[in-house]
Amino acid sequence: MKIFFSSLEDLSIMSAQRTHILELARNFQKLRNDVHVFARNVGSTNCQVKGLVFHNVSGLNVKKLCQVSYTLISIAKMLMFSLTSKPQVIYERHCLFDPGIFVAKLLRVPIILEVNGLMVDEERMAGISSHFKLKFAFEKFAFRNVNSIVSVTSGIANELVKRYSVLRNKIFVVPCGVNLDAFEPLNKKECRRKLGLPLENPLLCFVGSLSPWSCLNNIIEALPYVIKENPEANFLLVGGYPPHLLKEYKEIVRKLGLEKSVIFTEMVDHDLIPLYINASDVCFCLRCGGMVEGFSPIKLYEYMACGKAVIASDEPGLNFLKKINAGVVVDPSNIEEMSSEINRLLSDPEMRKEMGNNSRRYVTERHSWENIARRIAQIMRDTLRRAKYSR
Repeated sequence: MKIFFSSLEDLSIMSAQRTHILELARNFQKLRNDVHVFARNVGSTNCQVKGLVFHNVSGLNVKKLCQVSYTLISIAKMLMFSLTSKPQVIYERHCLFDPGIFVAKLLRVPIILEVNGLMVDEERMAGISSHFKLKFAFEKFAFRNVNSIVSVTSGIANELVKRYSVLRNKIFVVPCGVNLDAFEPLNKKECRRKLGLPLENPLLCFVGSLSPWSCLNNIIEALPYVIKENPEANFLLVGGYPPHLLKEYKEIVRKLGLEKSVIFTEMVDHDLIPLYINASDVCFCLRCGGMVEGFSPIKLYEYMACGKAVIASDEPGLNFLKKINAGVVVDPSNIEEMSSEINRLLSDPEMRKEMGNNSRRYVTERHSWENIARRIAQIMRDTLRRAKYSR
């Protein structure tokens, strides 16, 4: 198939979104599809993959016009390229304005929309409350004007039906994946030596951006109770830091007297993430804010692929960890419960090892990017076949 893969994500920024796009596109191509990626700042990344074609989408660097300008430029780019190479299907990562929908209508080709979360909920959690009704209307238009939807959790699928009146039979639940070659169990002490981390200290790890919904302040507030039982324990935060949040978290650390126990890294290359995870004893995947639809974070599967025990929020998309004995689930707002579970895991290496083995086995069977791409490619073929039949 000739696939236009559309996204307004900035591929120059090291992020889970970037990983998701590049891994899916690379594996679509491995399945012998002709893949064209339309995204922002593709030329400034090391994302060039043999067989993939990248089309850079530029826009106006003006706050109120930025998203709209990127949308219009993306539409123009796809239409111009389609004059000589028309796609059979468009695969689009959902954002507030989805340019692929308009291109699909004009070219009369089917479109599949990938939904990783509801924009109105994510903006509410980030404290953005302006134009809520208008944004809801944009999302409703998008969800009801695509041929198929790939949802990363069943909770999101249920919300699409309940809140946006989307037909359930056009929604397909496909979670995120992991690169099993890049993320695999490695020797813990060797990873610590390479990274210059303490060789013997218990090490807790969070990988990701310091977003308001990551519950990092809750973890930091639990550390004094952890240190009472594990005085040498360190908490390692690996990821990107918005300046105002970094300042906020460092202030919490200072007030609690934890400067020697908390380690903030700079933004690190994605190739180094497996080393940081493998250097750790316990990894965190928490979310605050009551996202009713749950989520399917890439970092969770990366932790699991490295064979690590995980402490996660007790919510849809994460609570399966308890069922397969790959980690524990907690209420992030309950500091006493969380600190107790951290200490329990740190005190029992055999339990962590068993959970890690279960984790690796689970993602190997279900969550390789190749497997995820194959499932989505089949959805594309089925959608294309239905579109042809309905004409």
